[in-house]
Formats: sequence, structure tokens, C-alpha cells
Amino acid sequence: MADKVMTPGGIFINSRSWPHEDDTLLTVTNEMFGIVSQYEMAVEEMAELIVEIQHAKREVLDTYDKSHLIEEVADVVLSVHQLSLILGIKEINKEIDRKLIRLGKRIEKKII
Repeated sequence: MADKVMTPGGIFINSRSWPHEDDTLLTVTNEMFGIVSQYEMAVEEMAELIVEIQHAKREVLDTYDKSHLIEEVADVVLSVHQLSLILGIKEINKEIDRKLIRLGKRIEKKII
């Protein structure tokens, strides 16, 4: 996989890191379609992931084609990253840190 991929519109994106160092494509998408549209898209993508998880649970794990689940997870990751650009990455990361600390404390209690 190449380090940089050019979209049909001529925007280069870094294809190896997440979150992307250059959020130009997602920022342009947010600006082009608007915040409400991005909220709606995120809900739609999350609903599709829920449905695919339900399908995966019903299938025998050896025969389930996980590429469908991978595709839906990727869609949700992109949608969530777009929301983080809208809401503020610093604020999101601060909340993630807070939740990870809380989780760590819960696990410590279970281990001890």
C-alpha cells in the first residue's frame, strides 16, 4: 500500500496512519455536506454496523466472511473521526483519556 493515495478529486491522503495526519478530505467533506448531514451519516453507518454484528453473531465463526464486518467498522471509524473534527479532537481525546483511566481503575479492582 502506498503512503499517499490521491482521491479522484486530487486530494492526497495518508493511507497508512489513523487518525490521518492530514484530515483535508474529511474536513472538505464536512464543509461540503454540512454538520447535520454528517450526523445523519454517522447514525446510518452505526446502524449498518449493528446489523452486521448481528449477522456475525448468528454465523459460525469459521464460515463468516469478516470482510463485511471490516467494511462496516471502517465506515464507522471514518464517521466518528468526522464527528471528532466537528466537535473538537482535543475535547474528544480528553474524554477518551478520562474513560481509559476509569477503565484502568476498574480493572485494577478486579485484579487485586
